[in-house]
Amino acid sequence: MTAFNSLIRITRWHLDEKRQKLAELERLAERLRGDLQRLDEGIAHEQQLAEQDDMARRAYPAFLEAELDRRQRLEKSIADVEQEIEAAREEVGEAFRELKKYELAEDNERQRVRKRRERIEQQRHDELGTQLHQRQNAGKK
Repeated sequence: MTAFNSLIRITRWHLDEKRQKLAELERLAERLRGDLQRLDEGIAHEQQLAEQDDMARRAYPAFLEAELDRRQRLEKSIADVEQEIEAAREEVGEAFRELKKYELAEDNERQRVRKRRERIEQQRHDELGTQLHQRQNAGKK
């Protein structure tokens, strides 16, 4: 295994880790958005109940205050997670660019080795051709 292979394997592993972290953050953001939607639905439901029942109407302001506070915390959490997602996306992009850089370097090295082999092979053929030509010319003299 060449140094490039090891470097590429490790870089791929790091990229996969970063992608997994990004996916987890995106799942968390979706879960938080779902929580926020359910909270809004709960507030709407309780408001309907408060319109129909005197007991619920009296309790509704305290309920609403608690739910609005919870909503604020959820919105802050969503904003924080979205910032983390953006940072994670940048990390994934950087890891991907690093991987591509190593893969290109490996490809360039392979091409250099292949061209060197082709040049050596061509030199051997040229030398054999020269020797054959000299032998043929030596036999004519």
